[in-house]
Amino acid sequence: AYDPNDHPDATIIGAPQRFPRRLTGSPPSIPIPGGLEFNGSTTYVVLPPIRADFSHGFAFEAWVYFDGVQRGARIIELGRGEQADNISIGRLEDSGALSVQVANGGQVETLITSNVIVDRTWMHIAVVFVGFVCPSIYVNGVLQSTTVTTSPGIYTFGFLPNPGVVRNKNYLGKSAA
Repeated sequence: AYDPNDHPDATIIGAPQRFPRRLTGSPPSIPIPGGLEFNGSTTYVVLPPIRADFSHGFAFEAWVYFDGVQRGARIIELGRGEQADNISIGRLEDSGALSVQVANGGQVETLITSNVIVDRTWMHIAVVFVGFVCPSIYVNGVLQSTTVTTSPGIYTFGFLPNPGVVRNKNYLGKSAA
């Protein structure tokens, strides 16, 4: 898809169901026109290549509705492939925890919440990166306590994504792996 100025735009893959539909949880208090359901394999959104200096900080927020446990379900992933300058936000494996991962030069730092995901319930998720400070994760406006893990086990870059990188594998509702 392209915008009127011929700039690449996002592409919806598959035929995701549109919300509202058979929701059993409480819907958000604001209208969500055009909400989509992604399964990470046949329905997701491909975002255009992104060249942005995320090392100075950024914020991401979304209304999400996890319709059951799908191992490692991604809300968003921006990157160049598996653990190649990636920034990802999603479910930690098959737990109820959220994770924020930043891959940089073969190292991965992961910020993990406690079990905050409530399946079949609308949740507002916000992640805020501010320069050299560990990202903050908010669920329904409440700052979450988190733990940090690193690979290979040494805290070295402080959650800073590499600047000047063109991330060309960017998705909503899918992993770049």
